[in-house]
Amino acid sequence: MTLEEHIDDIRNQLKQGAYPNEAAVSLGIVLRLLQALEWPIFKPQVVIPEYAVEREKVDFALCSSEEPLVFIEVKQVRNLDGAEKQLFKYASHKEVPVAILTDGWEWHFFSSDDHGEYKELCKLDLIENDSEECAKRLDRYLNYKEVKTKKIDEVIKEDYKHNSNSLKKDPDWKFTAIARRRWWHKRPTKEKVAKKLDISENKLEEAIKNPKYNDAISTELRIYGEKATTDWLKDRAKSPTSVIAERMWICDERAEKILQEVFPNILNRGSDNKS
Repeated sequence: MTLEEHIDDIRNQLKQGAYPNEAAVSLGIVLRLLQALEWPIFKPQVVIPEYAVEREKVDFALCSSEEPLVFIEVKQVRNLDGAEKQLFKYASHKEVPVAILTDGWEWHFFSSDDHGEYKELCKLDLIENDSEECAKRLDRYLNYKEVKTKKIDEVIKEDYKHNSNSLKKDPDWKFTAIARRRWWHKRPTKEKVAKKLDISENKLEEAIKNPKYNDAISTELRIYGEKATTDWLKDRAKSPTSVIAERMWICDERAEKILQEVFPNILNRGSDNKS
């Protein structure tokens, strides 16, 4: 399989909620992509899991001649908030040139400047961004030969100079972006979301009405998980269908269809609670 094919397969599995914890992300996404990028993942002196940094550990250290060149900190899907500080602490202590924070879905690449401060070089979104562009950027910053020979330093300087932090978006990016924003934040207005996504409110309405928006909502629900979704809904006065419908800007009938597909037991429990 090519790197792009690996990304496409991971993307499909992410949409199905196939990576429930950090271990699944590490094994099923991080190590898989490292191997596709030619890292000898079975050489413990090159790819070191649980690398000790003082009394703490970073999830992966990618090394050359036992010198760590890249640190990778892995988190559970959708659980990256506040993790940069921890990663920068690890990386600064060992003066590692490249630090990566990922939940498998999003990949944040950081590099240190002349003052030893870490700044974001690039962010990849395996769902939102075009898979071909994701493959190119992963190969650019994380290819084994490039990192091992330290050519990555030249690449980073060149990219900072030209400010090449933008990536093409997948044609369906807006559906995921809208669904994610609606699910994880407190009821933003359509006006604010349209402005944030740099699209018109008419385009936003078109996206919400598109059947592909159902897929984006289903993805968010699967990642959130049945237990967490049930816990979130169980104390609500409204039915699960109505809560989801209100939250996602859709009608009750459409919400029921999505919930029936993803978590049919939630609807059954909702009916039991009413009786």
